Amino acid sequence: MSLNSFLMYLQQLLTMMNPKDEYSIALAKTALNATVSLAAASGKADPKTLRIMSIAESDFRMLVRYAEDFAGIPGQYLQNEQKRKSMGAFLDPHC
Repeated sequence: MSLNSFLMYLQQLLTMMNPKDEYSIALAKTALNATVSLAAASGKADPKTLRIMSIAESDFRMLVRYAEDFAGIPGQYLQNEQKRKSMGAFLDPHC
């Protein structure tokens, strides 16, 4: 999984999730945990992507808090791409 693919996936999770519903948050967190575990076990993600995936797992509550800033809007391709870039900078501000 590439970093871009992961950020797109994470954005989709945040878009589908309802940040005011604990069950919805738990489902999104479970999906994220399973994806990170699969990426690590498969060996098909580079170290930087795995590091950012791990950060997303540990900071998931913070992502939920800012879900409105990172969630996608159907049909808004350029705006969604900018939100993904912002989310990437949020997860890894040193890059």
